[in-house]
Amino acid sequence: MLAIPTSFRFLRLAELLPLLLALRTLGLAFAENPLAEGSRRKVSRREVYGLLVTGALRTGDDAALRRWCRAEARQAGLAHYWP
Repeated sequence: MLAIPTSFRFLRLAELLPLLLALRTLGLAFAENPLAEGSRRKVSRREVYGLLVTGALRTGDDAALRRWCRAEARQAGLAHYWP
């Protein structure tokens, strides 16, 4: 995603959003037993809209995107996999 020029903001956002949704979903899966009956691991619509807005504002700044993705990975419990 960072290899795409900052002038292609919508393309960068199209690559960023699935990554962020995956990190949020993995964070939910690690937070509780995914096999428990009635367990739901779903990112809310409100969170998705928030990711879209924040992502649209940050797609022009590589450093901000790196920090944001690193923070999302840390929150999901995947910080040791993120450079």
